[in-house]
Amino acid sequence: ARDANAAALSSELEAVFAHEMGHAQKHHGMTLAASFLVVLFGCEVLDQVLVPWLGEASAAVDLGILVLGLGVWAVVLGRVSRAMELEADLESYRAIGAVQPLASTLFKITEPAADLAAAAALLSSLSGVAIPRHQVHFGEVSLSGAVRATPLMAPRLKEAQKLGFRRAVMPAQGELETKMSKLTLHRVTHLRELADGSLPCD
Repeated sequence: ARDANAAALSSELEAVFAHEMGHAQKHHGMTLAASFLVVLFGCEVLDQVLVPWLGEASAAVDLGILVLGLGVWAVVLGRVSRAMELEADLESYRAIGAVQPLASTLFKITEPAADLAAAAALLSSLSGVAIPRHQVHFGEVSLSGAVRATPLMAPRLKEAQKLGFRRAVMPAQGELETKMSKLTLHRVTHLRELADGSLPCD
């Protein structure tokens, strides 16, 4: 058991290292630093434009411009960070040639209903096809790849609808009143249906 744990730890460390090397190979750090410098330069230019218009410089104006610039940078960072993580994941996969160490490093799943979501995320990462932001996945996945029904499917759909999701990918098994949810439901029986691209993807 000790040898197995040591081997698993070694694989996870290898996956983490490969992921970080993926960031380095794609020059993500330099990209973020450059974007931050561009934002600072934009703030300086805006300050030079506003000061003559306002008639005098003030700490409040400088602070407002800085906050605005950092806000813009945060929005841009949020949009590009997922793409950077995806690129690093793909580089990691190419380097170590296995998904399991990478997956076990990224997250620990204790909720069986999250199996299908994790599988969809891994498939999206490896294929480069993004999951629509308004689509939610839940369902238990067996060792054979079969998608099993999970408890509390109706409350899960209700909560997903509250959060703004419009489409749900869920197990084909299990009785469910279709009138109770306004979500578009896609019932699947096996992971193969995700891999085959049988589900619509924006």
